Amino acid sequence: MAGARQNLWTRSSGSEKIFKACFAIYIMKYIGLCAGLFLMVCLIGVVEAAPNATVEVEADIYAKPTIPDVISIEVPNHVYLGLVNESDCGNKIKVYMNNTGNVNISVTPVLINQSADNIFQNLYFQTRQSGNLSAVKRIGSYSFLMEKPSTEGGKESDYFYMWLDLTDYMTDIKSNMIGKKDNLLFVALPR
Repeated sequence: MAGARQNLWTRSSGSEKIFKACFAIYIMKYIGLCAGLFLMVCLIGVVEAAPNATVEVEADIYAKPTIPDVISIEVPNHVYLGLVNESDCGNKIKVYMNNTGNVNISVTPVLINQSADNIFQNLYFQTRQSGNLSAVKRIGSYSFLMEKPSTEGGKESDYFYMWLDLTDYMTDIKSNMIGKKDNLLFVALPR
C-alpha cells in the first residue's frame, strides 16, 4: 500500500501536489490546535485550583519568660538614735536600705508596739535634708520610694534620715531609760 500511495502521489499533477500539501498542512495545524487547546484547558484547571489550595503551617512559639515580682529589702539590724533628753530633739541618723527585689517599691516604717504612750511614736523621717524630698514626716505617715536594681540579682541602695524628737512628748519621764528599744517593721510594697 505504501507503494500505491507513493505512486498516487508521484502520478499527481503539480497543482494536485500543492493541494495535497496544503491539505496535509491544514490537517496538521488542526491537530496541533486541538492538542494546544487540550493542554491549555488542562493547565487552566491546575492554575484555577492553586488559589484555593490549603497549606498547614506549624511553628514553635515560646512566650516571653515571666519573672514574678520579687519584693525584697535589706535594712540594718540595729539603729542607735543616740542620747535624747526629755523635751529635746535627737540627731538625724542616716539609715541605708537596699532594694534587692526586681520592682520599684514604696517602703513604710511601722512601729510594732502601737501603744499611745510608746516614746517611739515620736520617730521622725526625712528622705533628704533639702530640696523636693525634704518634707519631715512622723512615723505612720512616712513612705520612702526606692528604685529597682539596674541589674538582675543586684542591689539598689538608698538612704533616709530618722531621729527621735521629744519636744512635744507630753508624758513625764520619771527616770532614765537607758537602752530603750522597740522594733520597726519596714513594709515594702510595689509601686
